[in-house]
Amino acid sequence: MPWWLRYPLQGDMFSLRDPRDTTRTPVPQLLEGADRVESSGTTVGLEIAGTRFDADITPIVHRYADPARGEVDTPIAFVPAVTVRLDREIEYARADTKLDRVEHVAVRSGWSSPRPVTVTLDLPAGLTADSATRHITLAPGEDADLYFRVHGTLAPGPHTLSVSATSEGQRFNTGYVTVGYPHIRTQRYYRPATLTIEALQMALRTRKPVPGLVHHSDRGCQYVEADYVAALAAAGIER
Repeated sequence: MPWWLRYPLQGDMFSLRDPRDTTRTPVPQLLEGADRVESSGTTVGLEIAGTRFDADITPIVHRYADPARGEVDTPIAFVPAVTVRLDREIEYARADTKLDRVEHVAVRSGWSSPRPVTVTLDLPAGLTADSATRHITLAPGEDADLYFRVHGTLAPGPHTLSVSATSEGQRFNTGYVTVGYPHIRTQRYYRPATLTIEALQMALRTRKPVPGLVHHSDRGCQYVEADYVAALAAAGIER
């Protein structure tokens, strides 16, 4: 998770300090600059002309030459052996109404050898799936896309759907979204493989577009519009 999202909201913005910190300790990332906070490093013992010394290397990077951009340094990242992720963290549904939708689960291997993986879907009361368990084998660095068809009815209120992956005696229930652009250091936003389905009691007179869900004069909406529209459309509300 990015360091600026680590702590809960304080008013309109995320707190940059632990809420228990009453001494207002300086935030290292603000003092040093987020681009200079190293996530990895190693110490190498060297000897030159009979003189021994240690050299600190931070961060550890994969360096390669790009035909257009020139030399590119990609810092090493430490990731779980297996990660599992749902597309969204929240969805909407009509309460006490038949629900039938497909949930996409992305599974990724961060291991250096093939691993057998069992992916299990944990459903809230009222929902069933075509198959709650899938068995796959992931090659090193391989991604797999699994699709579970979920159907049933939900009572009004929030309901939790979660996914976990078991491999070689270990259980994994987190995944990450990579945020990477040429002008910033790559960030990995980790989140639990959990989906909250809000079952709402609602009635629409007609199934017609609802204006004003997203204000198109806001250029920032292009980054969030798709998720909001998809979540509302799943509950029967369209633009």
